[in-house]
Amino acid sequence: MNYSFESVPLSIRKTQSFNLRWAELPDNVIPLTAADVDFEYAPEIKEYLVKMIESGFSPYSPAAGISLFRESFAQFYQVQKQYMNISPEQVIATNSAAAAIETVYQFLLQPGDEIIVQDPVDFLLAHCAEKMGVIVQKIPNHINQFWDEWESQISSKTKALVWCHPNNPEGLYSNPKDLKPLIDLARKYRLPIISDEVWSDWIWNQPFESIANYYENTFTVYGFSKGFGLAGFRIGAIITPNHVITQQILSNQGYERTINGVSAMSQYAAIGAMKFGLPWQNKAKEIVKENLQWVISAINQTSILEATFPEATFLAWATIKNGVDSEQLAKHIQEKFGIACVPGKEKWFGPSAENHLRFSCAFGTELRSEIANRISKIE
Repeated sequence: MNYSFESVPLSIRKTQSFNLRWAELPDNVIPLTAADVDFEYAPEIKEYLVKMIESGFSPYSPAAGISLFRESFAQFYQVQKQYMNISPEQVIATNSAAAAIETVYQFLLQPGDEIIVQDPVDFLLAHCAEKMGVIVQKIPNHINQFWDEWESQISSKTKALVWCHPNNPEGLYSNPKDLKPLIDLARKYRLPIISDEVWSDWIWNQPFESIANYYENTFTVYGFSKGFGLAGFRIGAIITPNHVITQQILSNQGYERTINGVSAMSQYAAIGAMKFGLPWQNKAKEIVKENLQWVISAINQTSILEATFPEATFLAWATIKNGVDSEQLAKHIQEKFGIACVPGKEKWFGPSAENHLRFSCAFGTELRSEIANRISKIE
């Protein structure tokens, strides 16, 4: 099938694309902010959804997720993510990856507990814990003796190690074999690993593999917003270490009393993605890889920014060379050059993010030249 990777019409973007994007910015500004796509998701997903809607029937669905969703997800992860020993009974459908993170935190953590996370990293991994009263220890990715620093922060209050696999915003990917020190620490101190695999569809030069293959006490989090362009459906999933823990999570957090549960239509969108959306995803990766190349080339034409191609994600993580505050520079770039990006501030990514800007590159192909031209003129 021929897919279009031009942006959806501007009239739709301006009324439907929120979260620091088209609907929230001046007309002359192109948003390279939130990691969302500007082009249509796979038409096969749309066709599958239409088929399900035409039944005219929408009852309550199982709290843990529709059986077909859980079965499809287990198979998807086995084949696409090299997760060797997964059963549908380990899968819980959630209202987005962020909700999946919250659910795991609520199961594992209490106020006053501590977790350890990378720095920089997506703010949600810290925010979801901090609003529960959990203390977050942030370890900079670039420090010497990285794993020694992780171990030095482990105490009797430490209840989990959190790994963004691969990393947003830096675009780093570590094969689980290279994460043996992390796994060894978790095993030594009998701690669970929470593996955020939202960006696992966007590895550029090697296959993805789940940490859970190497450590049995891993809680895996996934969402369909990045890999399939389904952010608006708010659909994600948890893979628990085993079916007993699945039942404990469901019981402890009210899933068995219809307090929680995911829209059936969102689950059907995800089922359609897993069953029919992979050809679209493979083509989207080719297109977005070219977008990244355009943006990074333009960044490196400036005198104040530099960037290298990421190992994963569709994010360009640019270093500011002249020491200007990232928030001030982002504001200047938006006002003068009409490009909105995310400043490397602690509130978004942690203390180590300063001196950087993040550009999201899942835009329509017709915008390439204009975006590259605007970025290359930044001064």
